[in-house]
Amino acid sequence: MKASRDLLKEAFNLTRSRFPALAATTLSLEDPSHPVIAERIKYIYDNTVFGGKHSRARLALDTYDAIKPTSDPDQRLLVAQTAVAIEMLQAYFLVLDDIVDGSETRRGQPCWFRRPDVGITAINDALLLEVFMDEVIIDALKNHPNLSRIHDAFRKSKRTTVVGQNLDSHLERNFDAFTWERYEAMVLHKTADYTIWLPTQLGVLAADACFDMEMAKNLCYRTGFLFQAQDDFLDVYGEPKVTGKVGTDIQEGKCTWLSVRAMQLLDKKPNGRREFENLYGKSEPPTVEAIRDIYGSLKLKDEFERFECTYSKELITDLEKFSFAPVRTVLLELLNRIIGRKK
Repeated sequence: MKASRDLLKEAFNLTRSRFPALAATTLSLEDPSHPVIAERIKYIYDNTVFGGKHSRARLALDTYDAIKPTSDPDQRLLVAQTAVAIEMLQAYFLVLDDIVDGSETRRGQPCWFRRPDVGITAINDALLLEVFMDEVIIDALKNHPNLSRIHDAFRKSKRTTVVGQNLDSHLERNFDAFTWERYEAMVLHKTADYTIWLPTQLGVLAADACFDMEMAKNLCYRTGFLFQAQDDFLDVYGEPKVTGKVGTDIQEGKCTWLSVRAMQLLDKKPNGRREFENLYGKSEPPTVEAIRDIYGSLKLKDEFERFECTYSKELITDLEKFSFAPVRTVLLELLNRIIGRKK
């Protein structure tokens, strides 16, 4: 069996060749715009879909392989191509999210919309990724018995994530809503669904397996919660050369694991919240440093390390009780990879 990494590389290249052809089908081959659109799409694909960790595609393929370890190589390649569609979805969300957040860098490079030859046309580029992602899925799995269910899983995940993005924006500097309940709702919608649950669903549906999906969804969502909490931590304490981006959560007044825990601890201090609320969500370097100082005085780095340790131990215990061995194994391996991650 070809290694997952090698198969995904092949799938990415195949999709790169198929995506422009699919997207240019609205134009005749004689139309002078045909090669222009095809080259533009390759340029978008190379610079937004390529370059990440591709952890979502890997999770989908690993799940499929765990359930069907002796599957037909051709079918496995088609599943890998469908897994690439999740990375197209990821690229779509990131391009738009960077515009909304006014971010500077992504994966160690200027954000797509920051490039001089792109600018605000990045919005249309993101839409190209989104609308033709469906075509990639249908093209790969047109003869699969679960095509409609897989397509529906993508549709629902897109809807859920867009709601999560709206929750994220609504919570900015909305200090009364900086609660664990509101934070969890935002994280499960914005991150956990398409980062952990959708890839797992794809692997299961592609393998045509049947088991307790609700329990699997709960475990995926909890894993996604940890993943987002880590992202929040790395936004402030991560090394940009390692994470590939400069954190902006403090400047944007984001509802994050750190800001919610800070508010919780500051409630116990006289006028603690007032100082935090006056500073949080402002972009001037002295105010950003002042928030970092508050985080330091609250020992939030230590707080987070304790949380990560306790939360991951509880999650491992519950994963080990999960009855469907293939998915249990894959999620445990994923969890062990992300515990203590630096990027």
